[in-house]
Amino acid sequence: MKLFKNIFFIICFFIPIIGISQYSQMRDSLLLDLRKQETDSAKIKTLFFLFNATIYTNPQEAKNYAEQQLNLSKKIGLRQAEGLANYNLGIYYNNKSTLDSAIMYYRRAVRIYKNINNITNIALAYGALSEVETRKGKYNSALQ
Repeated sequence: MKLFKNIFFIICFFIPIIGISQYSQMRDSLLLDLRKQETDSAKIKTLFFLFNATIYTNPQEAKNYAEQQLNLSKKIGLRQAEGLANYNLGIYYNNKSTLDSAIMYYRRAVRIYKNINNITNIALAYGALSEVETRKGKYNSALQ
């Protein structure tokens, strides 16, 4: 029984600390990379990784990264990254249950992906829209 309690203590106490530590190290490393990068396209990629590293641990920080990604993408005219930034903002608002905002950003992503003919990401954004419609109880709309 004592062995079980010790294992339980290790699982409940130390593993979350290790996970937080790894998250912190990854985030710090990405932030260091971001400061060193000279090209906007490299920064956009790092901002994407920062968004994914923080969306479930610090959503407000993740939103900031997605907004920076969007602004840089528009600045240099990188439509693929602009679509992805809109998609990420849709994820942020979907997670916050601000569903109308999530729909708006997902639809922007769809429009951009259609303009650049990125079939895979069109499907991804439509899938996200379907999820939101399902959460709203609009099942017919979700199927469409």
